[in-house]
Amino acid sequence: MEYNKVFVKIKLLTLLLALWLIPSQQVFANSGPTFWKGYPLSEVLIDKTCPVEVEAENLVFDLRGESRGSWTINGQVTAAYRMVNPTEKTVSVQMAFPFISTLYDFPANDIAITADGTVLPYDMYIGDVVNNYGNSRQEEKSTSVAFEEIVSTITSQPFQAEHFLEDEKGQLYTIEVKPTTEQRINLAVDFEVDHGKSKVLTSGVNGYQRDHQKVRVSAWCYEPEIFEIFVLGDPIDFRISGYTDGALKEETSLFTAQISTEETELKPYFMDTVNKYLKTRDYPSLAELQDWQLYNLYAASLDRVFTSNEGFGSFDELMDLNQFERILIMVYTVDFQADSKRDISVSYNARGTMDKTKTVEPVYTFDYLLNPAENWSSYRNLTIEVRTPEEAPYIIDSNLELTKVSDRYYTTSLESLPNSDFVFSIYSNEKITASDKAYSTLKNTLGYVLPLAIVGGFILIVVTVGVVLGRHLKKHYRKKTGVY
Repeated sequence: MEYNKVFVKIKLLTLLLALWLIPSQQVFANSGPTFWKGYPLSEVLIDKTCPVEVEAENLVFDLRGESRGSWTINGQVTAAYRMVNPTEKTVSVQMAFPFISTLYDFPANDIAITADGTVLPYDMYIGDVVNNYGNSRQEEKSTSVAFEEIVSTITSQPFQAEHFLEDEKGQLYTIEVKPTTEQRINLAVDFEVDHGKSKVLTSGVNGYQRDHQKVRVSAWCYEPEIFEIFVLGDPIDFRISGYTDGALKEETSLFTAQISTEETELKPYFMDTVNKYLKTRDYPSLAELQDWQLYNLYAASLDRVFTSNEGFGSFDELMDLNQFERILIMVYTVDFQADSKRDISVSYNARGTMDKTKTVEPVYTFDYLLNPAENWSSYRNLTIEVRTPEEAPYIIDSNLELTKVSDRYYTTSLESLPNSDFVFSIYSNEKITASDKAYSTLKNTLGYVLPLAIVGGFILIVVTVGVVLGRHLKKHYRKKTGVY
């Protein structure tokens, strides 16, 4: 009997320990991406014919800030130049500084361009999309900071669309809707569009269905609303109906709808509506753009939408382009007196690439393109400083030899440009251990099953130990008492 009590206690303790271990899977299952892409940072771009020389550059990566976003590490990068005009003539030098960001997240307040401590004004130009997140309506191009390619995107020429002309006239249909009771309605507008003959652009609707040429757009109305449909090409007949449900099955007549029509030119209407949409959102970067830049930006998007949607587009869809990462170019001018020197500084907030596919903790990599500096007539004396953050204090990899001066501070000095761009990676430990790699391999193999596998392994070990210990005690009890 004494043995049975002991054995029952062992089984109970084993079960309780196993149950206690099960909730620990919540710790291991903390979700988040294992890879988050950063983009190359770059030197200032300049025409190869410019006579100005770079006498010295101090390049600083200050990654100690508390600002963290997009699952990776952000940091302030500052390139401070001592520039010399060795000629006997006064020269005005136009410089271009490329930056990759979304229009929505463009950190205008984090960018500072100065000459001898005085802030310089700049004009911003919008370049190619470099990450469209798989959206076929936005053409994605590889990242390039070649001077010639950057310059090709800096243009004041109006965008030439395939599907429309900026001075083309169309029919603007304005639909005024009023529910006649407190019951909300889901307004539906049905029409047919032959994209070879007509193009349709809507404003204010948020539902879209299509079956070949048959199109239905819809929007909820809680109170009087106004919707617009702009048609280029052949006129279109509209059929309006109202529903009380989102599936557009339960029809209702408890509303009124009036349609008015007027002929209007595309560009004035287009820009007026774009500006109305932008006023409802806070886009500091777009406030920097002139009207012709806004037109080129959104007209190019509309042209692609007309292609992919076979003649149909909406302003809500056009506004989505603000979320795509693209090259933004800051263009500014620096005046140099004859035989003079000036201190030019460019500072901005940048993010590294986060990679946790092969390690337990993330590896953060920063890629800085030095090759554009080859365009200067002369370049010498490059100093690089890297100040690392607490969560990743160690530089574990660098293609340039860096000296650790103190905790979280590395530096190097070069008399001229290196043969390659500058790439370095930071990590939470001084090196990546074998256990880091082993755990990462298991995680990548088992995926989200890994936490369950770890918990299951613990439970199996505990149960096995309990069974072995129970058998040992049973054997010892029988031998001591002679009771079998």
